[in-house]
Amino acid sequence: MSEKQKGLYRKYLVQKLTDPEKKLECVVLEFDDPVARVAILAFARAAQVAGYRLLAEDLHRKLLATAPSEFELDQLVGRLAEVGAIINQEPERIKGLLEILKEEENV
Repeated sequence: MSEKQKGLYRKYLVQKLTDPEKKLECVVLEFDDPVARVAILAFARAAQVAGYRLLAEDLHRKLLATAPSEFELDQLVGRLAEVGAIINQEPERIKGLLEILKEEENV
C-alpha cells in the first residue's frame, strides 16, 4: 500500500521536551517532503500573524536553506504569497484558533 493510500496513521513517536508526560496528538512535518513544505510554510505565516516573528523567520530560513533547487525556491516564494494572502484575509480567525490551542495546551 502506498503512502497516498494510507491516510493518517501512526508513524512517529513524539515526546514533548518541556512536558514529557503530556499525551500528544500531533503531526510531524519533514522539511524534505514537498507536501509538508507547503504546510510548514502555512504554519510559519500563521505564527507570524500570531506574533511569533522569530519562529516564523526560523521556519522561513530553514525552508529556503533546504530547498532542493532554484525551481522549488521560486515555487516556494509563490506559495508564500498565496498562503500569506489567504491568512491575511482572516488574521482574527487564526488568532482565535491559536488562542483556543493555547488554552487547551495549558489545561
